[in-house]
Amino acid sequence: EVEESFRSEVALLSRLRHPNVLAFYGAVTRPPVLRLVTEVMSSDLRHYLRGGAAGAPLSARLQVAVGCACGMAYLHAQSPPIVHRDVKPENFLLSPSGEVKVCDFGLARGKHSTFLQTDRHGGTLVYIAPEVHRGQDFDEKCDVYAFAIVLWELATLRLPFEDKPPQAIP
Repeated sequence: EVEESFRSEVALLSRLRHPNVLAFYGAVTRPPVLRLVTEVMSSDLRHYLRGGAAGAPLSARLQVAVGCACGMAYLHAQSPPIVHRDVKPENFLLSPSGEVKVCDFGLARGKHSTFLQTDRHGGTLVYIAPEVHRGQDFDEKCDVYAFAIVLWELATLRLPFEDKPPQAIP
């Protein structure tokens, strides 16, 4: 199953080309060695939020948000739309010059994939849309929900539900 998931990610990455999506150069696909070869980035958005973002003006943080949004918009504009399914700060990489790249497509699937209707366990709890928690089918709107949480973090440097227990999150 791991090998099949890896090959699906390789197939997906090999067709994506956008300035705000991590560039894919190749892969090692001979088990037990499964590795992606991508461009190198220096950090991720989680690290930025924990460190440099506090001293950065809101305008700089919003510029990061624009890069994230452009990458996500590109994915959703594909035919069929690509649903990332694990939008969170760790999956946006940053370069020292301020470039932002969407990464980690291990859970991503085309909107019409059978996988979308059967697998409900992907993603990180606080970023998962309420309809996914309820067991309903999901689409790119669930990525938009997760991205709204990321935007909240960029604007406030806090999670919107950090003072609530997981079961109280809508």
